[in-house]
Amino acid sequence: MPFSSNLNKLKSTLSGSRNFWIFFSGCVAPIVFILVLVFYQTKHRFNPPDPLHEIDEVVEFKEDTVKSADTSHSRGKNVQGLFTKKDLPKEKSNDQINTKQALDAFDDWVGTFQEINRNDPRQLLHFYQKGIKVSRTRAKAFKKLIQNDPEMALKRALPREIIHKFPEKIRENLEEWEEGYGDILTHYGCKGEDHQKCEEVNNLVLDNENLQAHFYGKRNHIGGLNGAAFYGVRMGKQIAIAENPFRELQNEQSTLRGLSLGGQEISFKSEAEKDLFVEMVEIAEMRARSTMTTVKYPVIAGSNGVTVFLEKRYEIVTTPTSWAAAHADASARRGRLLCIGSAAENAYVMQLLSSANLGGATQVWIGLTDNPLQDGSILNKETNNTQTITINASNGDWKWLSGDDVSGGFTHWANSQEPNSTEFSYASLQVNTGTWAEHNE
Repeated sequence: MPFSSNLNKLKSTLSGSRNFWIFFSGCVAPIVFILVLVFYQTKHRFNPPDPLHEIDEVVEFKEDTVKSADTSHSRGKNVQGLFTKKDLPKEKSNDQINTKQALDAFDDWVGTFQEINRNDPRQLLHFYQKGIKVSRTRAKAFKKLIQNDPEMALKRALPREIIHKFPEKIRENLEEWEEGYGDILTHYGCKGEDHQKCEEVNNLVLDNENLQAHFYGKRNHIGGLNGAAFYGVRMGKQIAIAENPFRELQNEQSTLRGLSLGGQEISFKSEAEKDLFVEMVEIAEMRARSTMTTVKYPVIAGSNGVTVFLEKRYEIVTTPTSWAAAHADASARRGRLLCIGSAAENAYVMQLLSSANLGGATQVWIGLTDNPLQDGSILNKETNNTQTITINASNGDWKWLSGDDVSGGFTHWANSQEPNSTEFSYASLQVNTGTWAEHNE
């Protein structure tokens, strides 16, 4: 057979095969597609994706979550425990968001989860989608709350220990807790030439970012403060900062709670020890603001470091002696007789005395005098030795050996009045009462 005839026959055969497969594909492909679609829908009807495997743990935190919010509002639910449409906040602009309604709706969502019918996968999936929606609305409201009422934002914030329990799609709409050290910078922002409408703008500068900070209470109008300890809650670049530089730690085992300062957890042996530490932190910040330097907080090593730190600052010498001899001995130890600056310090010293073996002594000398001839002392940090100073005491005008006037600060005289006797020139602390009394040397 000629080659051309064979070629024509082959072309005819191939052409027929191609037409067959085109016809076959056109008929079978839609049928296969329909079968796959039916299988997929059937599978998801009886076994839908279970996003709630991520939030099963949230159930146990219902009380903690709702407790962090104002729960006085009514909670409208249908018989299945889902929200009715009228109870859900609609998506609104930032200016229209009802902050309380948005926060309450999310708290309700968490609380309602316990009542969900877990045998209905479609209901579970629907509930999960509702959670995403209310969390998005809440995010807008919460950011607004941080800016307008930072104190309330901290009260309404979700407890840090449960935020990570939520599914990722919901967690990405929630606030974050921040704790550490940073520089607080303050400036005034003015619109136009009207300087009477200038507003204070605060920024918290961290190692890798700059946040707009919102304060209240003790830290309102704080001004600049470098190296400040802080904790707060943030949404994006907005952060609400607590009025105290530390936060209370939860302790179900004891009524004496520890503190966290800049993320370091610290425990205490007594309330007096804790009160004195808090006072030292506050004094460190005041000193830094007045000198425009970085805050130098008490250096604490370890969770029980406060006890070690404070015990190194105070020493009880139980050997009976005169006031002059006690003053000389303290100077030789590169210290001085105790100068009490606050009620917290007075209480802490009383705690130390209660556990010391005083051999029946009823009073201890302190560094307080109205003797015009008495000098005081300070520690020269360069030489690490005590340095004599003039304190200008006079009869009835009592001065601490540090040079501070006792009438200008904390006082705790036995009769509530500064003594004015010419017979007594030195003061002691009464072991039984913690009050001060005048004595001869």
